[in-house]
Amino acid sequence: MNKTTLLFFITLLLFSWSCNLIDKGRNDLRREQITVTGLDTFKTITYYLPDGKKETVLAYKNSVLHGVSEVYYPEGEIKQKKTFVNDKDFGSFVQYYRNGNVSRYSFLIDSLRNSYERTYDDQGNLIQIAGDPLAAFRVLRSDTSDTILVKAYFSDFDAKDFEVFISETGEKESFKPFSLVTDSGSISTKEGQIKLVKKINFPYHYYIQMKIRNGKDSIENYKDEISFYVSR
Repeated sequence: MNKTTLLFFITLLLFSWSCNLIDKGRNDLRREQITVTGLDTFKTITYYLPDGKKETVLAYKNSVLHGVSEVYYPEGEIKQKKTFVNDKDFGSFVQYYRNGNVSRYSFLIDSLRNSYERTYDDQGNLIQIAGDPLAAFRVLRSDTSDTILVKAYFSDFDAKDFEVFISETGEKESFKPFSLVTDSGSISTKEGQIKLVKKINFPYHYYIQMKIRNGKDSIENYKDEISFYVSR
């Protein structure tokens, strides 16, 4: 593990620690906003420094971290934004320089893994890309249903335009536009769905092409694949 990767994980662990920190002596420096939707209760807690500047904003759903939480520099500038899903790391993690420019964007699979990463200098210039915008996918199935649902998660961070195409064969003429919707509970995340007839132990395979016109108006092209099977 190189020094850059080690520093990233240390930063990530410190963020997770700060999001779970409960300081009962600072209740007078926080503000809560509660919204009830159906059976779910959403709560946002904002902690403030003695001078009134924001320190941390934590988002909860039914008493566990869920949604986008934030950490600020002492001077008031945003330092980090991170997405939680049901108290677990999943989704975008954005780190900022003090001048407000993004230093690093990552899509987290869990607390120790990321599938897509973009690194920038303090002037906003892209330095490095690791992985691709097809950040994750999940297979949802029911033992009593003859269908399965595949959810694919894409990151459109730093994208002015973002197009995705899908194919079952990978042949050039077979790619079709893949419809995406924005995930309002995350950062720069879009979701696509594939509905399939369930076939036990059948090797499902899809080819994905992605095209980004980034913030500097440069074109980025990516290819990836999704493979899975259902055991029952």
